[in-house]
Parts: sequence; C-alpha cells; structure tokens
Amino acid sequence: MLWECPANSSIEEPAVAKTQHLCQWARDGAENKAGFWLRGLMPWQDTLGLLQEHHAEENLCTWGRLQAEKVLTVHDALCGTDGSGGPHGRDPRLRRVGWGLVVCSADLQPLGIAFGGVPDQQQSVPRAELYAILKLAVMTQGSLTAVVDADYVCKGFHAGRHGQHESHHDLWRQLWQRLETREGSFQVCKVRSHLQAQNILKGGI
Repeated sequence: MLWECPANSSIEEPAVAKTQHLCQWARDGAENKAGFWLRGLMPWQDTLGLLQEHHAEENLCTWGRLQAEKVLTVHDALCGTDGSGGPHGRDPRLRRVGWGLVVCSADLQPLGIAFGGVPDQQQSVPRAELYAILKLAVMTQGSLTAVVDADYVCKGFHAGRHGQHESHHDLWRQLWQRLETREGSFQVCKVRSHLQAQNILKGGI
C-alpha cells in the first residue's frame, strides 16, 4: 500500500515529508479504520458518533417550594428567567445551553428556583431563554410578572399566539397551550441584563 512504499522517504514534497512519522500508525490503523488511513474519510464514531455521547438532557434541579410542590401557586410574584450558553458556544454541533428561573414573592423573598438543560437537538441561547419562560408557565399558577432580558422572547410574547414567530415554533405552541389553561395572569417585561433588584424595582415592575 502507499504508506509502505520505500520511495516515500526520498520524496521532497513537504506534505509527504511531514507525514512520514504517521506510517506506523497508518499500518496499524488500516485494518479497523481503512476509510480514514486509506481514503481520508473521518470515521463516524469519531465525529457524529462522538456527539451521541453528549446527548442533551434537561437534568432538572429545583430548590425551595418548587422542590416540594409540582405546581407552585403564587400571587403577584416577581420572577426572573434566563438562558445561557456553555463551552463550545460557537460550534452548533457541540453547543449545550442551559436555563434558569427564580420565583419571588411581591416583597422579593425567594420562593423557589429551578434550572436545567434544554433537552433536544436544537441548542441555542434564544431557545434556552424561551424554554425558561415555558418552564415558568408550567411550574406555576397564579398572577406573576416575569422579567426577561431577551428581546426575542419579549417581542414574541407580546406579539401573541397569532403573531409570526421567527423560530422555535414548537416551544411557542407549548407556551400558548399552557397559558390557555393556566390560572392567573402571566406578564413578561423586558429588562436590561445584569441589574440589581433595586434597579428592577425602580423601573416600575
């Protein structure tokens, strides 16, 4: 085979000269990874197959009353939701995103916290932001206001169920279906990122 040709060592072509140290690896790997060593094709188990080991799951974590109650009943609660990306954020194949939410009473006493991953193939921060709002709607009943820093979520929410959503139609559909049967008002307000509680209250929320 080409890797074993004795004339390779006399070839001055840089691409050949710089890969001569791989000859032994090629001989050893040609039997079980022939596609890679003989044709230059990456094996499935080293590309897409490798990604299967990192299948996204929700891994829901809860604290406070959200840990004890399946659906938390609130009155005039102030809530915050957020979504974020993790390492490899620029590579959609490796990207994994998370979401979180906190439920507080009207006087800002924390009632419950929940967070987790987004359990599907689509992994993006906007999807995580929307998933957080969906989880808040599912895990609560009663009147509340959710503060969100994501324009995508705020604009989509205020467009209503008949608005033209640009993406993630499955989550929007689930949200509108939940709000049809959910007890109490559910309001979403836009805030700037990384504000302190007193800054949020100054905004009239």
